[in-house]
Amino acid sequence: MFYGGLQFINVTYKFKDIYDDDKLKLHVYMPYIGYKYFIMEKENLKSSISATLFKPMIFGKEIEDGTEEEIEELKDINIWGGEFAFGTEYFLSENFSLGGEFGLRLAIYVNDHDSDTDTYKESLYLNMTYVSGSLNFYF
Repeated sequence: MFYGGLQFINVTYKFKDIYDDDKLKLHVYMPYIGYKYFIMEKENLKSSISATLFKPMIFGKEIEDGTEEEIEELKDINIWGGEFAFGTEYFLSENFSLGGEFGLRLAIYVNDHDSDTDTYKESLYLNMTYVSGSLNFYF
């Protein structure tokens, strides 16, 4: 079974003291696609494995003392990620089920910078596990 969707994250950071009144606003859009495959079926119980691929896109702006400025460097950030999961569903009827899933989420960011004045490489590897519960409807 193929699936897809869009996740959205909105982050606002504020710093205020007697000298500064600063704010950072970030918006992360994360479209994803995936595939779920049922590996075992026994009466009303089904187990599955799934794989998902996602691509976060980050936009943001800084507001310093009332002056707003887009953060152009965020458009150059190239992050890819994926999820691998194992789940189980108990079917209450032909179209409805209760489910649970355990998964591993991975995200990778690598930037090789080479110019006349500077050369560097930066990388970020993010590994998270998650557990989710669901109420599912199948057409």
